[in-house]
Amino acid sequence: LARSSGRHALWGLALAAWPGFLVSMVRDLTEIIQAAFLLGGISAIRANRTWIAAFLLLLARLARETAVVAAGAGFLSWLAFRSPDDRRSPAVFLVPIAGYVIWQAVLAIAWGQAPAIGVRAVIGIPFSGCLGLLGKSLALGKTDGCQIFAGPILLTAFLALAGSVLARSTNRFHEKIAFVGYACAAFMFTPRVWGGEEAFLPAFTEVYLFGTLLLL
Repeated sequence: LARSSGRHALWGLALAAWPGFLVSMVRDLTEIIQAAFLLGGISAIRANRTWIAAFLLLLARLARETAVVAAGAGFLSWLAFRSPDDRRSPAVFLVPIAGYVIWQAVLAIAWGQAPAIGVRAVIGIPFSGCLGLLGKSLALGKTDGCQIFAGPILLTAFLALAGSVLARSTNRFHEKIAFVGYACAAFMFTPRVWGGEEAFLPAFTEVYLFGTLLLL
C-alpha cells in the first residue's frame, strides 16, 4: 500500500502503528483481523483484482460489521464517478454489502432481533460523546482531566491533519469517502465509546487506517 502510494515500503508500518491493535490483541477483539482483511481488500482494489478484493472485504465485514462502511463508500464512489465506458465491476463492493444484509437477516431469524439495532448504544447525537468527555475532564481538574482527554485530543488532531490533505490527495475516491464516513461516525459515538478505556482505541481503528492512507 505504501509503494502504491509512491512511498517507501517502510511507510507501511504506519498502518500497523495504531495503539488500538494492542488493545485488540490483549482483549481478544476482532479489530486487528478486520484491519488485515480491509487493507488487503484495498490493496487488491488498487491492483484491479476485483474478486480477491470482494472476498477480502467480505471477510473484513464478517470480522467486524463496521467494514460495511468502506464497502458502502466504494459503491457510492462507483455510482457517482463512473463514466459511460467504465467497465469496473461494482461486485467488489456489492459482495460485502450483500454479505452484511444476509448475515443480519440470518441473525435476526435466529435471535429475533438484528444485531444492527444495537448500534443505538454507541451512535448518538453528533459531538455528544466528545463534548460529554470534555465536560467530565474539566470537572476532574487539570491533572486528571488532561489524562482522560489526552487521547481524544490526539485523535482529533490526527483527523484534522488527514482532513487537511483530503482535497489534494491522489487516493481513490472510495478511500476518501470511507475516511469521511468513518470520521463522521467517530463524532457520533456516544460517551460510552469516547470515555471507555477499552472501547476508545478499537472503535477508531478504521478512521485511523483510512486517515493514514490519505497521509501516505
